Amino acid sequence: MTSILITGVCVTAITYCIYLAVFRNRHAHNLPPGPRGLPILGNMRDLPPSGRPEYQHWIAHKDLYGAVSSVRVLGQTIVLIHDRDAAHELLTRTSSKSSDRPTSEFATNLCGYGRLFVLRGDDRRFRRCRKMVHQHLGTAASASRFDEPQDAATRRYLLQVLNSPDSLFRHLANHAGGSVLRITYGYAMSSAAEADPLIELIELSVSQLGLAIVPGAWAVDVVPALKYLPGWCPGAGFKQTARRFGRVAQQMANVPFEFVLGRMASGTQRESFVSRLVAQHREATPGGTLTPRDEDEIKTTAAVMYLGGSDTIVTALRVFVLCMILFPGVQRRAQEEIDSVLGPRRLPAASDRHRLPYVDALVKEAYRWSPAVPLGLAHATSEEAMCGGYRIPKGAIIMPAVWWFLHDPEVYSRPGDFDPERYLEPRNERDPRLDAFGYGRRLCPGRYVADTILYLTFAQTLAAFDIGKAVDEQGKEIDVELELGCGVSCFPKEFPYAIAPRSPAHADMIRRMDAGRLGEATDLDCMDIRAMMRKWDE
Repeated sequence: MTSILITGVCVTAITYCIYLAVFRNRHAHNLPPGPRGLPILGNMRDLPPSGRPEYQHWIAHKDLYGAVSSVRVLGQTIVLIHDRDAAHELLTRTSSKSSDRPTSEFATNLCGYGRLFVLRGDDRRFRRCRKMVHQHLGTAASASRFDEPQDAATRRYLLQVLNSPDSLFRHLANHAGGSVLRITYGYAMSSAAEADPLIELIELSVSQLGLAIVPGAWAVDVVPALKYLPGWCPGAGFKQTARRFGRVAQQMANVPFEFVLGRMASGTQRESFVSRLVAQHREATPGGTLTPRDEDEIKTTAAVMYLGGSDTIVTALRVFVLCMILFPGVQRRAQEEIDSVLGPRRLPAASDRHRLPYVDALVKEAYRWSPAVPLGLAHATSEEAMCGGYRIPKGAIIMPAVWWFLHDPEVYSRPGDFDPERYLEPRNERDPRLDAFGYGRRLCPGRYVADTILYLTFAQTLAAFDIGKAVDEQGKEIDVELELGCGVSCFPKEFPYAIAPRSPAHADMIRRMDAGRLGEATDLDCMDIRAMMRKWDE
């Protein structure tokens, strides 16, 4: 019986490949230009090699085939767009045709990530979830409601850096994750001296999600019939991996959500994205209870907020530290502005941003210089569309070359330089946030929150600390360079650094900060977070 099943799966897989390669090729006319492919396999040989950032591979493809190009793999059309106007035309102006997501048997179905609205197609659930975020965080005014807890979180981060500067990368990750947890769930993370399980859960979830959605990484995405293979069969190891990823996804959605419900039941909740949504839906429901659909959509929408937000913020924070080492003149100019506007005895607040135009420009430049997602999150067409005079078939995968848009020498002078002045008078170069946060209906709804976290962290770090090159045992400075760890997102790998208070007075200023300004007591001991995690790991 088993041999019959395996034979059937193999025959189905081969038939499916032939169908994709032959029958779908009938509709390949007037596609964007690209390399000639092999029978059945198509352009499999033209995909990016492992170990090289994908965006670099596709830039070479642009030079060969033009700003709008394509490849076809087993009948699947992939369109690469290296023209900003063409990307906005397709993904923003005709977003009704281009706001789907590529389907992934492994990530969407087997792992269960299809519940996350960011990976869903342009359906009713996606629109309801996106509306939730927009109502409570999607404008500058609504996001400013959380300025005070963000400020407190940033001051706590400064104190942690002062106490243990050798752990800067750990503090950056904790600060990014903790800030998003506080806004999304009202959760106050533990001190840096101990591991916080929700921070660890974020990091594990981000890592697994990144692996799950890499295009072409899983054979079952190419041949969905492989999902019917028995788990013990050679080549079916992806099933065990999917179950492991799925358990973590369950924890990711349910544990912090249950934390909020517990806090609300005891009347001790802090204002958060989730607490506001739960209260809003309970008020609108007879009996004051959440419907199963409302509960599932709230918890998975919140999970997207802290998954996507923390990853993007950590990347930008590492870029900031690296660039302060590589471009020390930028650091000095920003510190001079802070000192001249605020003086040496006060840290910048969110309300000071309009008075610090150079620091504001520095935040923009961090988005541009090394974007977190160099090829954006891929779109897919829900119906046939046009782009640059070419036909984009229904179901095509669309990859906007965000890194290229932000390094186009026709838009940004000397794009390899980290130069915040490019956004100031008289140069007024394009705001990179217009491309860094996505397009059309897939525009990042939490962008205002992320932007404020970065501004506060950059500004307060520069006000209090000097960042420079580390020295070796012989006292010689250690040079650094940008080295990326890449998947769907790209982040600078860890590098040597030196960070120290700008003066003894600055160190005293950090120490004297009122403990009440540093945030609330940790929630780790108030509720048994680890027990909740074990419950959802069963």
